[in-house]
Amino acid sequence: MKNILNPDEIDPLEWLSINQFLYDIKQIDSPCISVYYPYGKGPETISLLEETKRNESFEKIEAKIENKISELKDNPVSVGKFTKTLCIFGWMKNNKANIKVIGTSKKLPYIYMASKKPFIKPFKDILKTNYNVLVVTLDQKTARIQKFYGSQIVLESKLRIDLQGRHRKGGQSQGRFLRARQTKIHVFFKKIANKVREMDSNSDLILLGGIGTAKTEFYDELNSELAKKC
Repeated sequence: MKNILNPDEIDPLEWLSINQFLYDIKQIDSPCISVYYPYGKGPETISLLEETKRNESFEKIEAKIENKISELKDNPVSVGKFTKTLCIFGWMKNNKANIKVIGTSKKLPYIYMASKKPFIKPFKDILKTNYNVLVVTLDQKTARIQKFYGSQIVLESKLRIDLQGRHRKGGQSQGRFLRARQTKIHVFFKKIANKVREMDSNSDLILLGGIGTAKTEFYDELNSELAKKC
């Protein structure tokens, strides 16, 4: 049975996406312009930016933000199911204006701020919910399972196997080698699935990641209860 969200909360996937976005934003170590505006209020926001007189660097940032707002008018972005607030952060790096954008389904205050660091305080209230999230990153030889409670890693496990590269010779020898190799991968995925079950304990969300097709193949090893959380 799925939990019913409080109207003030966001679903786990949007919550995690915002956390990941803010982690990147916190790496910005130069003066930044932060703009939060309701979707549909782009023209008013552009007018505000045009009326504000700043130094040359900030004017370059504002020009790029204005262009982005115009683009978002017809193609809004959101990490939620719909877009209620759009947030744009702009800064200079190597004499070039850079921006990052995120849209959220939550209503945030209308803000324009130029400061020494990105202004992210409005996100704090909507991120108060401490979800349990299990992140599984794997390929055919290695796996890392991390359990998050809020922004903290509370449990972690790493698994690996010694898997040889693909057989270069042809004939029956190659066929036997490939079957043995695939069996070893299959057994490894079952071992990962067992570890995920051990670490799950009421996770709200399970995220699978990694290169290649491993995550898709591994998904088939999960039972129906765990698969519903992916």
